[in-house]
Amino acid sequence: MKHVRLTGFVVAAMAFALSDGASAAKFVYASQGDPRTLDPHAMNEQLTLSIQTQIYDTLVGRGKDLGLVPSLATSWENTGGATWRFTLRQGVKFHEGQDFTAEDVAFSIERGKPGSQFRAFLAHITDVQIVDDYTIDVTTAVVDPLLPGKLSTLNIMDKDWAAEHDSETVSDIGADAEEIYATRHANGTGPYRLRLREPGIRTELVRNDDWWGDNPGNVTEATYLQITSAPTRVAALLSGEVDMIMDAPLQDLPRITSSPGLKVLQGPEIRTLLLGMDQHREQPLHAFDGDGNPLAGNPFKDLRVRQAIGHAVNVDALIDRVLRGNGVPAGIVSIPGLNGYDADLDHRPAFDLDRARSLMNEAGWGDGFRIGFLCPNNRYVNDTEVCRAIAGQLAQIEIEAEVDSVPRNVYFSRLLEIDTSFYIIGLTASAYDTFDLLQSNLMTREPPDGQVNFGRWSNADYDAAVNALKSEIDPAKRGELYRRAITLARDDVADLRLYHQAINWAMKSNIDATLRSDNFVHLKWITVN
Repeated sequence: MKHVRLTGFVVAAMAFALSDGASAAKFVYASQGDPRTLDPHAMNEQLTLSIQTQIYDTLVGRGKDLGLVPSLATSWENTGGATWRFTLRQGVKFHEGQDFTAEDVAFSIERGKPGSQFRAFLAHITDVQIVDDYTIDVTTAVVDPLLPGKLSTLNIMDKDWAAEHDSETVSDIGADAEEIYATRHANGTGPYRLRLREPGIRTELVRNDDWWGDNPGNVTEATYLQITSAPTRVAALLSGEVDMIMDAPLQDLPRITSSPGLKVLQGPEIRTLLLGMDQHREQPLHAFDGDGNPLAGNPFKDLRVRQAIGHAVNVDALIDRVLRGNGVPAGIVSIPGLNGYDADLDHRPAFDLDRARSLMNEAGWGDGFRIGFLCPNNRYVNDTEVCRAIAGQLAQIEIEAEVDSVPRNVYFSRLLEIDTSFYIIGLTASAYDTFDLLQSNLMTREPPDGQVNFGRWSNADYDAAVNALKSEIDPAKRGELYRRAITLARDDVADLRLYHQAINWAMKSNIDATLRSDNFVHLKWITVN
């Protein structure tokens, strides 16, 4: 298979026709990771949400092109000022038989606000008024034109079920956190019901024949498997043990596509990989000088050091050699296809080792330093290989980045505890708007703002621009604010954008699927022929 760099990076779906009247089928799929939890408000992470979205519904949905569509709300409108009214779908049942009403929506919003990873989408909600069983008004502190999109990220729980099982508050996903019932059990209104959950092994789902929506696929039973080893995943596909793998290893794509009865679906993903640098601590963690002593200062606080790293990392080489052409260079805090993206601003530092060394010398760090480099080994495409390649490039400017490659559960726990001063991370826009990235990724870390700003970069002018975006409704003024915030972050090297990742689903030829650029596998759009 010829690997071609993705040049057209748009938020678009690649849909394949589904067979009418197809017979009922079982479906088994796998990837290297596992959902962290079934608690729908505990973890805003793609794979976790991809499994949860089979079981739960959101108030507002997303279609195949990621546009907003009715879900548990059949319609919504701004009633004036900062209030939105949502008309709810009637006759909907939770999997255990409870009626869905406005009380469940109000409960889910309030549950997700304090301390949750969805707080950035919900904290500005000041009032939730139940008008009647199927009408609810949501009011925000200031006018929020993006509220329906933000609520497309929030799964709706049954209020009484949560109370019955002591799950009224969001579970903690820390390494030593005690589980609550909702961590391993689920009761949603979605197209599939949970049958079995074995963390780190499998999640089994069965079709919900009483679902309110249209399920055009024919999958009646689905099993998701965590298979951490790439060769083992490929072997499972080749042997027929699994029907599909979500993260086909790049080196195996030619073998898969040339194998009878198999195919690969490829497309762009709305995910950007970036390097985060600690710009908060006076003394960075896991950092030493050439003699093995803790650093006397924090080199990442110096713009020239951050610029030097930008010039030392050869992103084109990463894409060509490590990703085999499966990626697009990234330069700003936005993604092509998202509202607010500006191609004129999207350029990254030129690869220039001489300039990088000069900047290191100017900053007084010409002799370099040693730093721990936190990296997952089963989360992103060729993640460990990418980290090792970056470490090799930084060695050319005397920065010894010691790759600390750990499983994704350890990786996320350490990030959440900010137990790192140098790391790689992949970020998406859950609300599918640049504002989401601007707020959660780089605003000063004062939750709900800056929840994934693990480098703790802080810039008052940037914060002011993003704060203005929270309530500005004029499209032209919003465009100016997007550009200002993006430019400030880029020029100050708030973090170092690397590339937008690509999706490669490998599957049996008899599988028809919809590849959406958020990399969610929707079982309702799967047909086994």
